[in-house]
Amino acid sequence: MATTTEPKPFVAQDFAAYEDRRQRDAEYNGFRLIVRRKLDAYGKAAVQDLKREKGLDLTGRTSLNHPHATNQNRVSSQLVYLSRSAKDKKALGAIVGPVLSKDVDTHYIQTTLGLQIDAQGAEQALRIHKLAFWDGLNLKNRVKNVAEMDLLGDILNSMPGSFVLLMDNWKKEYRCGEIAPEELSRYFTTYQPGEHWLHVRRRFPIEFAASSEFMDTVRDGFRSLADFYAFATWSNDNNCLFDADGRMIR
Repeated sequence: MATTTEPKPFVAQDFAAYEDRRQRDAEYNGFRLIVRRKLDAYGKAAVQDLKREKGLDLTGRTSLNHPHATNQNRVSSQLVYLSRSAKDKKALGAIVGPVLSKDVDTHYIQTTLGLQIDAQGAEQALRIHKLAFWDGLNLKNRVKNVAEMDLLGDILNSMPGSFVLLMDNWKKEYRCGEIAPEELSRYFTTYQPGEHWLHVRRRFPIEFAASSEFMDTVRDGFRSLADFYAFATWSNDNNCLFDADGRMIR
């Protein structure tokens, strides 16, 4: 990656710390800290790259590497995730009002771009949190227009076919590169912001996640996901959430 923060490659041993018998074991906190630092470097590289290549202003966070009440005292995976910058959260919070702005101000009740490591390998994803209805509704309102729905279809179908679109914890997957217009229409007829998660994700086996190709693949994957992110998320320049009088469009 051509960034000032060069991530270090993962190795096969990195994934062993998330096996079931080790998830509660504090002796593996140090091993998971190494992974956390690697993930943090991936996040910093992605923030820089997406700012330069896509004009996105994002901030990165990593999850805990030790058992804690917030992860049910079990570290089954670790991730780095990118979400709105503090400046952009403040702009959104000022519009949705003081009650909802408390949710807007969190790092995780957002639309996020993430990279996760677990015992089976790695996962790269865009997720719209089920409670981040401001982005989910902005997206759902935007694709009510047929031309915008077609544009979203083009974005999804330009992604590598390893990515799939799915809803919440449902089993149905829509493979990028071959999503038909009627399938996308049915998806958004069913999708309810505030109730359902939206995921666009892909999995990598350990062998590939520990290979020399992984870093460039992750970089290019974040760039593909960034196009969906920019299409979906609310901003002053992408407002399908409020009408001219400032009322929310439902």
